Amino acid sequence: MADIIEPIGSTADDVITFSESNGLSTAGAYVGGFLVCGRYNYANTRMNVGLRFPALAIDQGQQIDLAEIKVYQHDYTGNGVATWFGHDVDDAPAWASTTNLPRNITRTSASASVVAGTNGTVVAQDVTAIVQEILDRGGWTSGNDMAFLASVSTATGTGNRGFFWHDFSTPGGTPAVLEVTFPAAGGGGAMPLVDGGLVN
Repeated sequence: MADIIEPIGSTADDVITFSESNGLSTAGAYVGGFLVCGRYNYANTRMNVGLRFPALAIDQGQQIDLAEIKVYQHDYTGNGVATWFGHDVDDAPAWASTTNLPRNITRTSASASVVAGTNGTVVAQDVTAIVQEILDRGGWTSGNDMAFLASVSTATGTGNRGFFWHDFSTPGGTPAVLEVTFPAAGGGGAMPLVDGGLVN
């Protein structure tokens, strides 16, 4: 089980941003309550996704074994190709139109491919290297916020193309979760308990 399990907690923390404008949607308004990383026919534009996870209780420089963003994939259509990046700052500010759009963040050197899974299931996205890079920043402090961008690079053709994920505002939906796993303490795991005492 992961040591840190941090779900999206507000509609302001999972957003859609447009590649060709300064628009920002905090409630999946353009796509019926879904996050879209790709192209949506109604808006006729490429869309990227920003996710922000607040108040992560992880110490600066903490080594991790695994970090995953888990998203509920409503649909994957066509030829969408996208990449995960982190916001390369000590404490990620709230998303905002014009002043803090996901597509304009300072991106981490580390990145990861966005994975297409099975529609109607939760899909794990491995962002271990991204999270480690942010934790290794000198100014990172436990309790800071961490943010990510899913940036579409290919979404051509007509109609809907790309990744459709549940948004915080999706009725009955499953918003994104960040899970982080630390290395096992001591290398050998915990001693077994028998009648309340350790086995020697």
